[in-house]
Amino acid sequence: MARCLATLPLALAALLGCEPPLVAPAAAFAHCGNLVCEPGESAATCAADCPACQSATACDDGDPCTTDGCVPASGCIHGAANGGNCSGAGPCAEAPTCVQGKCQGPAKLWSHVWAASLGQDYATAAVQLTGGAILAVGNQRVDTPPFGNQRDNFSLVVPATGPLAALPVFPLSIQADPQYHDDLAALAALADGTALAVGQRNERNGNAGAPPQSWARWIHLDANGQSKHTDHLTVDGGHSLLAVARAGDNTLLAVGLIGGQGLAKRFFADAEPSWTRALPPPAGDYGQLRAVAALPGAAPAWIAVGRCGSANQQQGWAVRLAGLGTETTWSVAVPAPDNWPGALWSTVAASPDGGALAVGMTCTATFTDDCQL
Repeated sequence: MARCLATLPLALAALLGCEPPLVAPAAAFAHCGNLVCEPGESAATCAADCPACQSATACDDGDPCTTDGCVPASGCIHGAANGGNCSGAGPCAEAPTCVQGKCQGPAKLWSHVWAASLGQDYATAAVQLTGGAILAVGNQRVDTPPFGNQRDNFSLVVPATGPLAALPVFPLSIQADPQYHDDLAALAALADGTALAVGQRNERNGNAGAPPQSWARWIHLDANGQSKHTDHLTVDGGHSLLAVARAGDNTLLAVGLIGGQGLAKRFFADAEPSWTRALPPPAGDYGQLRAVAALPGAAPAWIAVGRCGSANQQQGWAVRLAGLGTETTWSVAVPAPDNWPGALWSTVAASPDGGALAVGMTCTATFTDDCQL
């Protein structure tokens, strides 16, 4: 049967036995512009009724280095922005700005914290405590009549919540005493979140013409940089502690000098002092230990380095200490190339094979500026 004309009324078509007329799709009844996204409409065919995004505000991606916008037919756009402050470069960038859509800035090489009236405050050591806070110690010069300038210890805590987030306006002085110079040289974190600082205390004036005395000193600091306990050696002869490291069993060893010999002092895991011993230099009549590193492993062991020799011929010095007592595994002089005077000076790092790497300097003569690494 031939298809009926579409113009025929539906009832007449039925009477004639025609097929029912075609039904138009829903899109034919949609009305673009009525702000209703109806079936058959899309962002591509009617962005006014069915936008892919509503506004630039709805497209904000939270990145200060993008310019956010909305194209209703296609959606959000994020163009690269230049200029303007941003923080995505992290705490190690100085005044970061947006450059081609990325937060960038020159490296922050240092950050000034405070300056005393004499402008001679300096930090000497820092460690990261449990929880991420950084504890630093150092020394400051103050004017204390009638003796003039004096050095005192200080501590400073930088919390883990952000760089310089809660620094004190001034450092926390540790038992300032106008009769003495106090210096802290090194610091080690303890397992309980506290720290042990070591250094020396020096008389500002000797008694009855005697030369000023110095004492090896240590300070147990809590997580707020406050002194929990301070003590020092009381033996005769000038002595000081210059470095400290924590071993695998959480005990600590501090090293330095006493008279013309090296000095080693052990501390328990809670910073309580244990044994003290002098270490004779392996060559010459003078020695001092300036750096120490704990070796890997649960048993306590350390390698300390420094210098030894005579006044005119200094050599490097390395000593391995181990055990709960006073065991010295070995103690050796380390001559520099060509027998130049030299010293292992301030840094030693343990290596996985049980040894250590130490650095220092060697010079063409004992008193000269011609020195090399």
